[in-house]
Amino acid sequence: YFEYTTLLATKLFEKCDFAILEAGMGGEYDATAVFDNILTLVTPIDYDHQEFLGETIKKIAQTKLNSIQKCAIVGKQHFQEVYNIAEQLSKTKYFKLYRFEELLDDKDKRYIDNFANFHNLPIFLRDNFSLALSAYKYLGFSIDKLDFEIPVIMGRCQKIAKNITIDVGHNVLAANALKKYFGNKKVILVYNSYKDKDYKQILQILKPIIKRVEILKVRNSRIEDEETLKESIIKTGLEAGNFVKIEDEEDYLVFGSFSVIEEFLRNFFEK
Repeated sequence: YFEYTTLLATKLFEKCDFAILEAGMGGEYDATAVFDNILTLVTPIDYDHQEFLGETIKKIAQTKLNSIQKCAIVGKQHFQEVYNIAEQLSKTKYFKLYRFEELLDDKDKRYIDNFANFHNLPIFLRDNFSLALSAYKYLGFSIDKLDFEIPVIMGRCQKIAKNITIDVGHNVLAANALKKYFGNKKVILVYNSYKDKDYKQILQILKPIIKRVEILKVRNSRIEDEETLKESIIKTGLEAGNFVKIEDEEDYLVFGSFSVIEEFLRNFFEK
C-alpha cells in the first residue's frame, strides 16, 4: 500500500520545483529511499517499528541514516548515538552533514521563538519548525522574506474543540511529547493501540496526565484485543472502561494511531 501510494505521489509531483517526501518507517528500505534526493532531514529517532528497523537505538539509527545520499540536516535528538552514527556515515559515504543549529543564526532563533510563542507550538513542533527553517536556509531561501500563516497540522496535538485534543502518534516519542505538552493538566485518554506497539510503556509515560482510560473500538486487524488492552491498563494502575461519548465538563486526549483518530472523527466528533 505505502509503496503504491508513494509511486502515485511522484506522478503528482512531476511538475514541481521541489518535492518533499515524508518517509514511512524511514531508512534504507523505505519506499521513499529509492529516489535521488538533494537533502535528507532527520527528525528525532526513537524506538518504533523495531520488528523492521532493529531492537536498539543504534540499529534503528543505522538503518534510518543509511538512506542519506548527498546531504543531511539532523534535528534535535534524544540519543547521542544518532549524532555519532550520522558522523561516522558521513565519513564513509561522503555526504555533507549539519546539525540544524549550525545553519541558524541568533536572528533566526529569535524569529523561531517569537513564531512558536505566538502560535503556542508544543516543544516538538517548535523543534520540527527549527529543522524545517534550517533546510529552507540551506536551499538558499531567505527567512527575512517569509510571510505565511502556520497551517493546521492535522492530527498532531491538534485541538479540535475546547476540551478535545487529538494526536495520531502511537509510540514512546509521541507519548513523551504529549506528557510535556499537558504538564500538570489531567485528561481522559480515549485510546486504542496496534498489537505491535509498546502500549504498556506508552500508558506508563502518560499515566501522570490521565484521569482514566476509555477504550475506543476500532475495526482494524492490527488492533490489540480489547480485554488484553484493558488488562494492561488496569495493571498500570489506571481505571479502564469503554468510550461512549464526550462530556462537556471533561478534557479529552484522543490518541493511539491514525486508525483511532479516524474512528473518533468519523463516528463521534461530528455527532
